[in-house]
Amino acid sequence: MKKMELAYEIETMLNVYLKSYKDEQDSVSLFKLFLRGDPSLTKAQRAGHFTGSAWIVNQNRELALMTHHAKLDKWFQLGGHAEEGESPLDASYREAKEESGLKSVQFLHKNIYDIDAHLIPEHKGQAEHFHFDIRFLFTADSNESLSISKESKDLKWVPIEDVSMLNNSDSICRMVEKMKYFEAFYPKT
Repeated sequence: MKKMELAYEIETMLNVYLKSYKDEQDSVSLFKLFLRGDPSLTKAQRAGHFTGSAWIVNQNRELALMTHHAKLDKWFQLGGHAEEGESPLDASYREAKEESGLKSVQFLHKNIYDIDAHLIPEHKGQAEHFHFDIRFLFTADSNESLSISKESKDLKWVPIEDVSMLNNSDSICRMVEKMKYFEAFYPKT
């Protein structure tokens, strides 16, 4: 996908997201401002770039899959950088599969689930920079074997109500809270 098409897709998705999360107007505005500043959609842009993350829950939506990030030494959702021409939506799906080894990963829906802009600290010569993380909601079979990638120290399914014991950042807690909102509008079948 060409850069202009990707930018249009991201802006359109952000507009849809804002309809559900009006209280996140400031965050959406920040994402749009960065998008219009002609950033790279890949890690080629040193000041910052878009990333795609996967909030993966089991079929009963009682467990979330968390990864102990090797570089940052913290527990997070899975995700990472987009490849050239890849949208955050596509990157989140690819990263979900690559970082977990799960074959059963599938979207619960393709609208943005959450967004978060955060500073990534300098690491091994790579300057600190911003990630404009666009997150999507997935489901997977929690009985399927996990495969830890080189980017992780560990992977595990965690009861959603216990996720904050691994990482109690506003970003992670917000995704946990959004599960309640999601359940109200997309009940289990």
